[in-house]
Amino acid sequence: MKVNRTRSIWLAVLFLLGHAQTSRAQITFDDIRFWVGSGANRAALVIDWNSGAAPQSLVWGYRWDGPATGLTLFEAIATADPRFYYEWVPGFERGAVFGIGFDVDGDGFSKSDPDDKYQEGWFANGFWAYYIDTVPGSSIPTEGPSANRWRFSPTGLASRTLVDGSWDGWSWAPNFRATRPSVPVPVSAPVPEPGTVVLLGGFSAVGAAFAARRRKR
Repeated sequence: MKVNRTRSIWLAVLFLLGHAQTSRAQITFDDIRFWVGSGANRAALVIDWNSGAAPQSLVWGYRWDGPATGLTLFEAIATADPRFYYEWVPGFERGAVFGIGFDVDGDGFSKSDPDDKYQEGWFANGFWAYYIDTVPGSSIPTEGPSANRWRFSPTGLASRTLVDGSWDGWSWAPNFRATRPSVPVPVSAPVPEPGTVVLLGGFSAVGAAFAARRRKR
């Protein structure tokens, strides 16, 4: 248990160090570190837990070809990142988000883990507000006079059609007071399990030895 706890603490530290950055007014596609999918088109997903705990807002990237929706974006990133957790509102599956979480310390997501991020609600406590861009582009929508600003989505995520340069944002609205997503921190790729690192290291060592033997021949 002590080993697992120590590992969780180090992973949390690495997560925070890897995401530490000076507060910025703008984030662009070039800042995004974790991209999911492939294709000529790009979109971004911002999740803001509105918790006050830094970083409270995170961003992922999505690449694709052909038709895609806000639901396509959301599910693709949730599937690709094992730290990402979500629940649909019962009876509104794939239509309304009930809860969103993120495993910060790498020990598996848990709603009761104080190290992880999680907010949920629908008819009580609050809800997840869905925001989209007004003008697609490589820079994140803002709250200022910029042409590209966050606006409350007039449709659900399944009816939201993505185009190249789209930004989707989910912002937790405590006590039903919705606010636009704050400037996010780019998410890094998940840290491999220690066993996976050892295994990969073993493969590298075997490969190096094999190459050395071939050279000697």
